[in-house]
Amino acid sequence: MQNTIQISNLTLSLSDKEMLFNLIINSIRENSYQNIIACDFRHLLYFQINENIFKQNTLFYPDSSGIFFILKLFFHNRTKNFKRLVSTDIHYNILKYCTKNKLKLFLLGDASDILESFIKQMRLKMGDIQIVGFANGYNDLKEKKLIENINKSNADILMIGLGVPKQELWLLDHSDKINIPVRITVGAFFTYYSGKINRAPTIIRAVYLEWFFRFIKEPKRLFIRYFFDFPKAILLLLSIKWKK
Repeated sequence: MQNTIQISNLTLSLSDKEMLFNLIINSIRENSYQNIIACDFRHLLYFQINENIFKQNTLFYPDSSGIFFILKLFFHNRTKNFKRLVSTDIHYNILKYCTKNKLKLFLLGDASDILESFIKQMRLKMGDIQIVGFANGYNDLKEKKLIENINKSNADILMIGLGVPKQELWLLDHSDKINIPVRITVGAFFTYYSGKINRAPTIIRAVYLEWFFRFIKEPKRLFIRYFFDFPKAILLLLSIKWKK
């Protein structure tokens, strides 16, 4: 039975890497659609006031250090065996799996130059990766034939990197029209592996400080996220606990 944590309107699946990969593989084999959304602490705030967004066949899993800390703090007994997941690493492993098994990918999000650089980098690293189409998150997102172009690609996996909450809104608003079996929100994944921005060194990631490395690189963009939104998420959990 799948272990889940309910936080207000949001049901988080305490998945591990194996569970996520099995879900992806089974959805592709059975040609049944599955939305997979990586949730950080911002999703707790957003879904608190947007309960009508949820759909069937959508899995929300906790992503990265902030939400991991919150779960360990407020749901310690239920998360003793839960290990931190980092979606950036998971998405990279998905690409390696797709290359090995000749699965097809469609990319949506970011600017065209970022996507082109990302594809170039992935082909250098992985060789025969099958990226069958891409569309940027600006002009192409407004294209009337975008859904038609995505469906015509016959991709196995659609990766969507439009930022939070735009990517979640877009996916859940259009998922009934998309015939791609697996749809995954990936945030800034394309940017990270395009060569435009460097990820934190492995040692920094290992001690849960990748967020701080990112903040040092982009303080203006990330200040509100880490120093306003994160405390607000903590206060939300405190208020939920207090009401109980």
